[in-house]
Amino acid sequence: MEGTTEKGRRRAGGPRDARPGGELRARAARPASGHGHGRALDGSIYPLLNRLQKEGKIRGRWVEDPEATHPRKYYALTAAGRALLSEMLAEWAQFESGMRQILGEEVGREQE
Repeated sequence: MEGTTEKGRRRAGGPRDARPGGELRARAARPASGHGHGRALDGSIYPLLNRLQKEGKIRGRWVEDPEATHPRKYYALTAAGRALLSEMLAEWAQFESGMRQILGEEVGREQE
């Protein structure tokens, strides 16, 4: 079964969202663990950022941080990334509108 382990327990994160940015949306929807750069981030965020950078959706740059022991990498959307974000937001708005219509009809039936 998708989203579970072979022992039937739910896998952290559940089924993966294969759309661009799906992994980021899934991670953003979950509460932060408070562990900073723990194993979970190393296993999902950084490979995703690398992939988005290779696809030209984001651009990364290293910045020296005098208060840290190492430089930090900051990311920004490129024009292609902004276009993708705009497309994804439009898809979400359409989905949300449809869900509101469906749920509004269901709520109306329950009140009758």
